[in-house]
Amino acid sequence: MSDAEFKKLLSEGGIFRRIATMTVSEKIKLAYSGGKEERRILVGDANKLVGMAVMKSRGLTLNEVETICQMRHLDDEIYRIIGHRRDWLRKPPIVLALVKNPKVPIAITLPLVKQVPLRELRLIQRDPNLPEGLRLMARKNLEEKRR
Repeated sequence: MSDAEFKKLLSEGGIFRRIATMTVSEKIKLAYSGGKEERRILVGDANKLVGMAVMKSRGLTLNEVETICQMRHLDDEIYRIIGHRRDWLRKPPIVLALVKNPKVPIAITLPLVKQVPLRELRLIQRDPNLPEGLRLMARKNLEEKRR
């Protein structure tokens, strides 16, 4: 392990410790004003209000949203917020991350299957972790795109 990696590891541990001792209102303020690492940690907080504050943060980038879509331990409401933002759903990596995440509610993922490319549809229809309805929709769309 290099010296830079070790320093990064120590600083991240400091962030975790600092966030763990904060009150909910302090976490919400940090969600609005904090950096990328703080938002990544806070989005998975046990309190829904903190996760919602992260989603409303002005500093939130598309790459961070894609990473959030891939997380499987979040509250359903966070996925719903992402699923209702049209500017985020125009980005194929975000759509794909939502569809491939088994924790995302099926009401959000079913309409998004139409936007998924052929190669990914093949993978989705075979993924046993995903809901059966989603896999059936992927199979149906795959057959339609082949015609």
